[in-house]
Amino acid sequence: MVHEKDKKVKRKDKELQIYAQHVKEKKDFYFGKDEYIYRFYEGQWVLLCDLKLRGLV
Repeated sequence: MVHEKDKKVKRKDKELQIYAQHVKEKKDFYFGKDEYIYRFYEGQWVLLCDLKLRGLV
């Protein structure tokens, strides 16, 4: 059973790709092997696209 929070958005989103280019040199960001962008946020690795959708970035 797949929960809504487990659904991931691919980084094909143009705006997200452009944003990622600017931040990829910072250590609190990384690109997972699954082609998703993660950011260290409040003590855990969170999908950047989730943070972006929630307006936290």
